[in-house]
Amino acid sequence: MLVIQPAMLFGMETVPLSTRNTKRLEVAEMKMCRWACGHTLKDHVRNEVIREKLGITHITEQFRKARLRWFGHVKRRDEEYAGRRVLEMAPPARRRKGRPKLRWMDCLRKDLEEIEATEEDALNRETWRKRIAAATLLLEHMVKSIRTSLPLSRPFSAAQSLYIHKMKPDLNNSTAIQLFTV
Repeated sequence: MLVIQPAMLFGMETVPLSTRNTKRLEVAEMKMCRWACGHTLKDHVRNEVIREKLGITHITEQFRKARLRWFGHVKRRDEEYAGRRVLEMAPPARRRKGRPKLRWMDCLRKDLEEIEATEEDALNRETWRKRIAAATLLLEHMVKSIRTSLPLSRPFSAAQSLYIHKMKPDLNNSTAIQLFTV
């Protein structure tokens, strides 16, 4: 495994990532992966091919896994733990006018909604770990199945990539049910 993803993921479980920042990190990761493989953009090698060659997954999924794993860790700690108190702390004043800044809890709630979990699910460690792994595995499976159903002559556009990333996993799928069982 390459050093690229662990280096990029270090400490990122506590950072609220906007779409713009996530895209910048994805671009930086692919530049490093292309360099590690000896490819340039002029070679027209697709990102999926490079990821398969290096055996790595999409960095946004790694960010989500790290964020959910950290949340489960903090949620299971005792009430006196500083991280738990900060997690449950409510700001004393109202937010300013205009578009609110992205907070870590906003990112986390979006992640929880995408994997169809609640905050209380994190209290059981084994169930929580299986749930995170199943959601990640299911999303990777969905992305691969959609990519293989596209014609090879047509390139995979950025809009399609964004659509696939925003899709929620179908929890009625038999694979998901098998993976979610404890």
